[in-house]
Amino acid sequence: SDFSDGEFGADPDYVKPDAYKDGEASYYFRVGENYIEIYDGGDFTPVFMKGVNMGVCDPSHFPGELAVTKDEYLRWFQYISEMNANCIRIYTIQNPAFYEAFYEFNSQAEKPLYLFHGTWYNEDILAETNDAFDEGLRAELKKEEEDTINLIHGNCVIEERPGHAFGTYTRDISQWVIGWILGIESEAPFVEGTNTKNPEKTSYSGTYFTAENVTPFEVFWAETSDEVASYEMEHYGLQRPMTYTNWPT
Repeated sequence: SDFSDGEFGADPDYVKPDAYKDGEASYYFRVGENYIEIYDGGDFTPVFMKGVNMGVCDPSHFPGELAVTKDEYLRWFQYISEMNANCIRIYTIQNPAFYEAFYEFNSQAEKPLYLFHGTWYNEDILAETNDAFDEGLRAELKKEEEDTINLIHGNCVIEERPGHAFGTYTRDISQWVIGWILGIESEAPFVEGTNTKNPEKTSYSGTYFTAENVTPFEVFWAETSDEVASYEMEHYGLQRPMTYTNWPT
């Protein structure tokens, strides 16, 4: 479909494909030796990822306004596809319009776009504490992790909060979400503060992630990764690749 002409709508005949079943877990994506591999219903195919980072605003609006419309998203997805990219990375939860447009585009597109979804820390708490294990920061992060998992399965309602996405999320896009990119760029004071304030945290033993003889901040990585993997497995029986975001400095 040409999404520049205002003709939108999900394909009514679209049927969500089955995931690959491996014991109790199912998954659509896995990490191969050199490439991410996508399940095509019969086998896993290596795919080179060419992506676009996408924020939550457009010119003339602040990010906290989340002013991008569903129609704009649909046009952008078409432009991204036409330039031969095949995936999008978002940093945090978007308004329902993003996920509705993503579903509608992919249900009609010959070649779907894939998604890497991020989770966000509360930067106000982070700046005050510089401690990844602060109870307030961990509670908010855990809530965001669970909301993000639920909403990609079309099963989430988020109450209105200033500067944050909110609404009712009903579109199941989980078959196109390649993986989680957890967290934000971790500045040195945040890492150092976490390590200094939690010297006893040098290991973690979880259901899917373990860490031995590491720094407290690396324990935080393992702990949150395990939370995300465990929650999606418990509620949806799915697993997907996972990583953390960071920057060279």
